[in-house]
Amino acid sequence: MSFKFVKTDTFKHRVDVVVPSDDPNKPHTGHFFATSRRYSKDKLRELTAEDTAPGDDEFIRQTLVQVDALEVEGDTNDQQALRETIIGDSALSAGYLKSYFQASNGVAEKNSLRSSRR
Repeated sequence: MSFKFVKTDTFKHRVDVVVPSDDPNKPHTGHFFATSRRYSKDKLRELTAEDTAPGDDEFIRQTLVQVDALEVEGDTNDQQALRETIIGDSALSAGYLKSYFQASNGVAEKNSLRSSRR
């Protein structure tokens, strides 16, 4: 049996977020779902090369297509506002970037940073 590769322009992934709280032993945790652009290996290298890479904010603007299951004050259906909320919050943007690279590079669950075996 062979593997059938189906190329798509976007992919959906879960973004886990940990937000510090007043109690260092009890951070706020949650998740949302993001649909992101899939880039070729060469384009991804170009976007992440140290000398030519855009900053994190611009990278998120270029890759993030849609956000689901993220509640913020105001209109939660306004994708531009949700994108800017993610860019403006360090915990949300860090969670998105981590999830994007894990999902786009096909990191297996057992090898992920969340794995208890590491």
